[in-house]
Formats: sequence, C-alpha cells, structure tokens
Amino acid sequence: MSKDDESRLMAVELAKRLLVDAIWKTASIEVDGISFRDTQEIFEGRAPANMAVDDIIVVNNIKRAWMFLFENVDQPVNWQYMSEYNRILGEGSHP
Repeated sequence: MSKDDESRLMAVELAKRLLVDAIWKTASIEVDGISFRDTQEIFEGRAPANMAVDDIIVVNNIKRAWMFLFENVDQPVNWQYMSEYNRILGEGSHP
C-alpha cells in the first residue's frame, strides 16, 4: 500500500469517527436549536421528541450525503458526482 493510500484510509477512518459531530455542526446551520444529543438520536435511527419531521429529514439527508462521500471516496469529483451529492442533501425538503 502506498503512502498516499495509507493516508487516505486514515483520513476516512478519522472522518467516520467524527461523523456525528460533523453532521451536528452542519445541521445546526439549517435546524435552529438542534443539540448534539438530538443529532446522535437521529443518527442512530430514532426521532427526538417534539422535533419537526422536516428537521429530522435535514439531519438524515446530511448523514446520507456523508455516506455517499465515503462510498465514493475514490471517484473523481465532477458534475455528476456533485449533482448526486446535492440531490441527496435536498431530497424531501420543501422549497
């Protein structure tokens, strides 16, 4: 395994370990007052009490977008790649 491949593997593993934190920080831009605990619950497949469905969808879409990135880490970043990433983020959201 080359040094670049090894570095890439380590970066992906680190990102996976920090995933809930990254999702929470991103979701906090879109969802007012979301807590880390709420994000963790949604990440684990549970819906926090009194949270709007649209807010849960936002967090799940961010999670799915991250999964897409992990699954396609070796793909070139082009228009099709970015279009799919953007589609995942906006799926089920209201204009």
